[in-house]
Order: sequence, then structure tokens, then C-alpha cells
Amino acid sequence: MKLVVAMTSLMLLSALAAAEPKRDAVGGIAVRLSGFESDAGMAVCSLFKKDGWLQAGKGQPRKAAIHDHSATCEFENVPYGTYAVAAFHDEDGDGAVDKRLGIPVEDYCFSNRATPKRLRPPSFDDAKFEHGRAKTQEPCELH
Repeated sequence: MKLVVAMTSLMLLSALAAAEPKRDAVGGIAVRLSGFESDAGMAVCSLFKKDGWLQAGKGQPRKAAIHDHSATCEFENVPYGTYAVAAFHDEDGDGAVDKRLGIPVEDYCFSNRATPKRLRPPSFDDAKFEHGRAKTQEPCELH
């Protein structure tokens, strides 16, 4: 009887260990951007961890061509964890979000459908998503 209990316990522990993502595992993140008004310019995305959220130089930047009013920013070999994305439509190709009176005039979006509140960008907690598979898909609708 003890042998049956021990074998059952080992099988359950093995199944749980296999289901748990490895802490040092990596995968890709594909941020699928939609809602572009035109195919002019480039899509610009940045992938952030919590401690660098929206700080210059802290995100992993990517640019992607726009086709049929959509684009995909690809991030490879990203360690599993919690991330957030900020993206915008760089229509004029200057690499920066154009603003008028401090308000963006180029379309933008954040992961997890997060939206600005009181003229401030969303918090990391509002925009975060979990990455824990070989390829994580994250949609982002520009506005």
C-alpha cells in the first residue's frame, strides 16, 4: 500500500513539475497592432518590465512595417515573466510620438487594452500581460 501511495505521489509531482514553466525559459512575443489609419510610416513598439515602465531607454524597442492597416512587432528570446507594451504609429518617421499641447497626435496603444486616465498613461499593472510560452500573442488596437 505504501508503494502505491508513493508511486501516485511521484506521478502527481511529475505532472505538476511538467506543467510549471521553467524560470529560465524564454520564448517570443508577437505584438499584433491594428487600427492604423494608413500604411504610411512605421509601427514603433517597446516591451517593458515593471521597473522600467515608460522610462526612456528602459524598454526593448522594435519597428515594424505597416501593411493593410496592421503590423506585428516581434520580440525573440524573451525570458518568461510579466511585461507591458507601449506602441505608436510613427507616420512621419522621426522616431518620436508627435504631440500638440502635450497630447499625442499620432495614434498609440498599450497592451492589455489599457487606456490613459486623466491625460496620463496607464499604469504598468493596467497594461501588463503574462509571457510564459514559446510564442505569446498580444493584441494592441491603436486609437
